[in-house]
Amino acid sequence: MTPEGTTDWAHWGLVTGSSFDHKNGVTQKISGLTVLGTNLLQQYSDNHTGFSWSDGTPTPSATNSTTGVYITGETNGFEIYAPADTTTKRLKVYVGLYGARGNFQVYLSDFSAKAYTDTSVSNVYDSSYAVFTLDYAAASAGQDLIVQYRSMALYDFDFGNVTLQAATLVETNSSTVLGQLRLEYQFFSTNGNFGLLVSPTEAQPYSLDASSTLTHGAPIFTNHTGASSSNLSQAPITNTPHRFFRGKRWP
Repeated sequence: MTPEGTTDWAHWGLVTGSSFDHKNGVTQKISGLTVLGTNLLQQYSDNHTGFSWSDGTPTPSATNSTTGVYITGETNGFEIYAPADTTTKRLKVYVGLYGARGNFQVYLSDFSAKAYTDTSVSNVYDSSYAVFTLDYAAASAGQDLIVQYRSMALYDFDFGNVTLQAATLVETNSSTVLGQLRLEYQFFSTNGNFGLLVSPTEAQPYSLDASSTLTHGAPIFTNHTGASSSNLSQAPITNTPHRFFRGKRWP
């Protein structure tokens, strides 16, 4: 949470259904949640992903906490919001469900952009998880980005539910939205040795992990600035049968 939520972050359900932790030392920007529906908000502790932070309040730190909140019942869910203005921001929302189909909806308070809806998260017999990454800006200052997540169908009528764990916010300080991170590579030869050049198709901050087994990747490179000339160049290539690279946005 700490490195990803540089502007603000929020986590729900650390201890009870009413637990709400957020970034300390900044003006709170991600709201607390509003319950949509009449069922009770409850805490759970077996989430697939663990969340950690070192700059929180009221809980200063947590390590790999697999906690969150859930609500049962068809059409029940949550609402949160974050500030919106003409500066581009990125809000990431971590959600899930059990025995249900989710309905994730987002819109700006001034309706200056088309509303977004996603109903793809669904699981009949088990749990599913998702993170929605929202790059947005409004036409004027003083607006909000409103996020609603509900169950639109229940497959388990007794226990079907939707879950909410966390959200992070970053101000990108850019008037344009970055495209999807896509990496390209090129082999080259230097003094008889093969080398490898990896770079993004669009200049943006990103990081690279490397592994010889597709698991347990180790960080090898980070472009903090997003400069187009910042790329990974390795020569000679490590003498291994296989080498896999994984790129991700930074932060």
